[in-house]
Amino acid sequence: MNTDPAWRSIKVILSNANVPGEGEHKIMDYIRQQRAEPDYDSTIYHVVYSADSDVILLALTIHTNYFRILRISPSNDTEPQRYEFINLAKLRTNLENDLKVPDIFQWNPERAIDDWIFLCFLAGNDFFPNLPLVEFYRKNMNFLRDIYKESSGYLTENGQLNINHLKKFLTRVAEKQVEIFEKEDQGHNQANNNQPAFSIDSVKDQLSRGNPTTIYLGPPRMNPQRAVPISKKEAVKPSSTVPKNSRQRDQRYGEIEQESSEISINNDSNDSARLEGRSWHKKYYREKFNIDLSVSKEFPTEVAQDYVRGLHWILQYYFKGVPSWDWYYPHHYAPFACDFSNLKDVSVVFNKTSKPLKPLEQLLAIFPPQYANYLPKQWQKLILDKESPIIDFYPPDFKIDLNGKREESQGVTLLPFVDKEGLLRALESVYSTLTPEEEKRNRHGYDRLFIHTKNPCYKQFSTLYDNNENQITETNPLLISTKLIEGMTGKIWVDNDDTFVRIDAPIEDPITKKKIKNNQVLSVNYRNLQFHGDFNDIKDCLNEGDQAINTN
Repeated sequence: MNTDPAWRSIKVILSNANVPGEGEHKIMDYIRQQRAEPDYDSTIYHVVYSADSDVILLALTIHTNYFRILRISPSNDTEPQRYEFINLAKLRTNLENDLKVPDIFQWNPERAIDDWIFLCFLAGNDFFPNLPLVEFYRKNMNFLRDIYKESSGYLTENGQLNINHLKKFLTRVAEKQVEIFEKEDQGHNQANNNQPAFSIDSVKDQLSRGNPTTIYLGPPRMNPQRAVPISKKEAVKPSSTVPKNSRQRDQRYGEIEQESSEISINNDSNDSARLEGRSWHKKYYREKFNIDLSVSKEFPTEVAQDYVRGLHWILQYYFKGVPSWDWYYPHHYAPFACDFSNLKDVSVVFNKTSKPLKPLEQLLAIFPPQYANYLPKQWQKLILDKESPIIDFYPPDFKIDLNGKREESQGVTLLPFVDKEGLLRALESVYSTLTPEEEKRNRHGYDRLFIHTKNPCYKQFSTLYDNNENQITETNPLLISTKLIEGMTGKIWVDNDDTFVRIDAPIEDPITKKKIKNNQVLSVNYRNLQFHGDFNDIKDCLNEGDQAINTN
């Protein structure tokens, strides 16, 4: 911004890792809340640079045709780098045409697109496990879409889930899945009868040829006791590169024989997925949840209730922002689609006053013991000392249930869930040992807004740093007028960070290390307006004490 004239009129918001949240969600929250402003120009184009497919779903939640996604096209090293634009308007049109079914229920393309986003969550998401069979069905989105087009009503409305319509939809999913797997099992059983058993000798023969080869070792049968322990140096993988010498080959033969004796090798892929098709409902809950359904008949419904809460959470997260920082799905596995049939009213109340963990607290919650050296010195003992009150959160060995997959990275990691309150209690005894630098690292930060002195709003922004009685602070911020800064709104206050560089002061380029003698870029702390409900009234977002910048 100091050296390139093209950047002088651009406003830059920097939101780093000290500001909680995923980057793409921060961007969409900003766009969503700006659009809720009464004076917002709805024809403004938004362009997001990202290769993350999640951005497509988030962009669709905005409900606008004025959106593009820029990303680099896949290419090899010999081809010049190319960019591609994803046109949301065309995608929206294609989805409308693909989802529309005349005379089924009153057609609303916006609600249909919202439902398609929800179907994507059912097909796969980062926050809780997929429903059995839905995950394993080869064309799961087509499968879910086809059932959706037979539905009698929308699944969602304004980021809220319609439980009754969901129950009907999943009941039909369960029926379809049984039909599909009964047909597949007929061919599957016939193929197994004609296929020889796995042979170590055949593996040795392939390895001894001295060329890379692919050896398919089917996934283990559904038994947590046969899950692969993480302490093993190398688990059996679908592909294996041949060792270069005979000693290495012999060693590898031994490893394969030992591992194959511990892992049930079979040709029946998708074991857990086939349970519903074969009506092995009780076996699934016994082996995956360690629950006897003859004793705990209501347990599947309880799991389904937890899953519905998760669906509510992810819908609100994508459509409105984080509904709660405390929520998590409390199981390693999902229920079956048929388990939703007994659901009644599900209480979904999230703790809206919850707060995210601080940066160093978050590291303690997610780091395995081998990364302890990245934590403050006195905090390290909490994950290394056997007498630590939270040592159970960090087992040295744990199991991975392949659950029908071929790679460990695709399996279910059977780790204990971290108790947030227990973790914070354990930290009370070591918080006082933080150094001033560590205390600074452990604070949540703020977004920063950068503008050049040539920007039309620089004069008003610079008044934040005037020494007067009405000091502009976080608790006494200035409200940006949309008329002042090209339709943008929000709250700003002084940047008191010790790295703040004032106008006309020298600054060093962090990359080239060259000195810029006369800094012309001002930074202020920035906070987007907080929304309430469905953005019905943006005025509710403003505090009585907020000041407004003079637009004259």
